Amino acid sequence: MRLLKVPDVAAMLSVQPSTIYQWVSMDYIPCIRLGVGKTKPCVRFDEQAVLEWLKARMSEGRASRLPQTSRGV
Repeated sequence: MRLLKVPDVAAMLSVQPSTIYQWVSMDYIPCIRLGVGKTKPCVRFDEQAVLEWLKARMSEGRASRLPQTSRGV
């Protein structure tokens, strides 16, 4: 298991470290809590768990550029 720090995960997801801390406080992103802190708790992230979490949020996308619309004729 490879453990990542907040700056590593922030760089991986192209967000600010403060966003990662917010997600941790909301239990939005999988993490390992190693300590307690009021503003910046000591947390680490299992790299594989973060990648799986990210993959679960991936959207398939549309087959065409424009969405299909139904015309009320």
